[in-house]
Order: sequence, then C-alpha cells, then structure tokens
Amino acid sequence: MIDGISDGYDDNTIRQQVRTLLKTNPHLFYTDKIVNYRGTTTDQGTPYSEVIADELINNFQILSTIENGVSIRKTKSFRL
Repeated sequence: MIDGISDGYDDNTIRQQVRTLLKTNPHLFYTDKIVNYRGTTTDQGTPYSEVIADELINNFQILSTIENGVSIRKTKSFRL
C-alpha cells in the first residue's frame, strides 16, 4: 500500500480488518490506515468507505462503549 491507496481488497477482508480493530481498541480506530483507504472492493466494486461505514454501523454496540471525553491527540507535528 502506498499513501493510503490499497492494492485491492475484497469486501470480506475489509470487514474483517474493521472488526479486528474494533475488538482490539475501538478508541484508536480513527488512527489506523484503513480509514484512508481509497478505491473499491475487488469482488463487488463497493467503495471501501461504504464497506467500512456499514461495518461500523453493524458493530455500533462496540462503538457505544467509547466514553465521552476521550481526547484525540496528534502524534506527529503538522508540516506547513
């Protein structure tokens, strides 16, 4: 993968990656590279963003366990 552009994944692979990330640490889901994947699934032609969003909705019970007030911190400085 180069700069968030994946080499091609099928629907099931994307869904499995999302479920794994949600089970390990849902608080840091937003920091994973999967959030920036661009393109469509190799088997169904569905945009990755739609597959990820659908899996997040299907696993809302996990997301609802995230407490309010979790701060988001940058890990690298911004380059101008």
